[in-house]
Amino acid sequence: MFGAGRHKYTFETVCREDRTIWLGEERTTIFLNADSQMEDVSKELTAFLNYAAGCVSEDPFVKKLDEAVKEAKRNREWRREYMTLLMRDQENIEKGRKEGRREGRKEGQVKELYHLVLDGLLPLETAVKRSGLSQEKFLEIAKRH
Repeated sequence: MFGAGRHKYTFETVCREDRTIWLGEERTTIFLNADSQMEDVSKELTAFLNYAAGCVSEDPFVKKLDEAVKEAKRNREWRREYMTLLMRDQENIEKGRKEGRREGRKEGQVKELYHLVLDGLLPLETAVKRSGLSQEKFLEIAKRH
């Protein structure tokens, strides 16, 4: 995950320049990594992470969790709801991809028009008009890269 081979990475909000200064958000972010061989967390957490990675465990909590997961899989209503959410997520991902491609094409068009302006082959006003954007938005996109 972060390349150190740990099971657990804990981050808190602290000033880079002066590590004695805390932002005071009282927020901690923890990333768990099931793919680790270190002995850096409790046996219980190791058992859970191994379960998340697909390994069977004799840990009581993991056994109880596994039974709950199996019960959830047998529940038709939950399964239908899960599939509905999965389909919605897939549709939203595809919409996002289409929007991203559309934005990418628009950025490419703006950059081409802007190069024509820089080369003195097209007045800025004409390039902006062809882009269909406001001059402010046109210049924002054109000067991004």
